[in-house]
Amino acid sequence: MSLLFHPISHCDQQLISHECDSNLSSNALSGSIPDAFSTTPLLSTIYLDSNLLTGPLPQTFLSSPSLQYLHLSNNSLTGSLSFPSATNLSVIDFARNQFDGTFDVSAQAGAVTQVKLDYNRFNGVVPDLSAMKGLTSFSIKGNAFTGQLNGLAGVVNLEKLSSFPM
Repeated sequence: MSLLFHPISHCDQQLISHECDSNLSSNALSGSIPDAFSTTPLLSTIYLDSNLLTGPLPQTFLSSPSLQYLHLSNNSLTGSLSFPSATNLSVIDFARNQFDGTFDVSAQAGAVTQVKLDYNRFNGVVPDLSAMKGLTSFSIKGNAFTGQLNGLAGVVNLEKLSSFPM
């Protein structure tokens, strides 16, 4: 099944004060992620994990103002990722894709509590986590990051830290 349709039309019908969730996990959806997700202003949660999605993640997708929970694991998404300069994202699950390059963290990433980047093709220096003050879980196993983990002094709620090359 292709993801070419407007996947979140039910969100358009919600009252303006309500947030909307989209759970399309394990639906054998294929193709690239359309910009329709980033143009739905009240979308707070997206589950697109365990599908057949390919291609790069649209940069506008990550900077959607109401998006808080983003689950894209177990697909074949590609490209490099930069954390947007302004975001409300709290949970990011990009595990088991084919993302590559470095993973840059913006100074405005303070709302992020969980990051899963496991089993991709990321490389370069482990990102500085100092901007993620509320971080509770950070996992990057199965990548090719190098260097030391920096910026943990201000991350006081961190409970889970997985597989860091040292």
